[in-house]
Amino acid sequence: MRVYNRRREPRVYPWVNPSKIFDEVARRFGGNLRFQSTTGLPVGIYNMCLHLAKDESEVDLDILKTSALLHDIARAKEDKDDSGNIDHAILGAEMAENILKDFGYSNDKIEAVKHCIITHRFRSGNEPKIKEAKILFDADKLDVIGSIGIARSFMIAGQYGEKMFIRIIKKLISPISGKRKFQKIFEALNQLSLIGMNIGGGSDPEDSGERSALDYINKHFKSLSKIILFDVGANVGHYSILLKEIFGEKAEIHVFEPSAKTFQKLQLNVGGTAL
Repeated sequence: MRVYNRRREPRVYPWVNPSKIFDEVARRFGGNLRFQSTTGLPVGIYNMCLHLAKDESEVDLDILKTSALLHDIARAKEDKDDSGNIDHAILGAEMAENILKDFGYSNDKIEAVKHCIITHRFRSGNEPKIKEAKILFDADKLDVIGSIGIARSFMIAGQYGEKMFIRIIKKLISPISGKRKFQKIFEALNQLSLIGMNIGGGSDPEDSGERSALDYINKHFKSLSKIILFDVGANVGHYSILLKEIFGEKAEIHVFEPSAKTFQKLQLNVGGTAL
């Protein structure tokens, strides 16, 4: 499979098994196709799925690989939908069905792939039932909670002008009315830290590499729980005064631009230790 870096230079990932399905998807949708992952293509999640599957028995790799490649196929359509009615997991399953029929997939495999795609999204509330779906779900969440995934979440929230609050102050400030496509993105990120992964894995839990990764993830969520973001638009002075009254001199205000919108970031020094 060939993917491209930011300069559009071809770069080969030799550990990825070449897929005719991916080529067909790219041919059908062209520039309208955007895979939502930290790599820009489903390469990262694809490889994570294969890594998780190594320690599992009776995994249908045809179903898993196909699902990994197609799980975000409808992302671009959802992103362009101002109504918020499109769920890329549901629509993606329908789009995948048409493609797989043309490739001669059996009805059983098509239904299995559709189930994987429909259930990969945490907010959809559809629980993965088969092992391949559970692996894809876990891989997708691991992609979200990495450093780049968290940064991307802030960027998307900025793009849509969303406000993100932690519970301690959520009831004190009423968010300005408007579209709320990503209103709960901060809450969702924190909830992810409490989700039990579906696949336990067969490796030693004392393995230093895995333990370091878990510690790294936990550190991110601990930091996120101490961050409040505000739109720099209206009532900046009011927000600043209110927050200073609540948190006193512990409050440090910073401004940054994750996207088109500028946010005011309140970062707290808890217990005298900077985040």
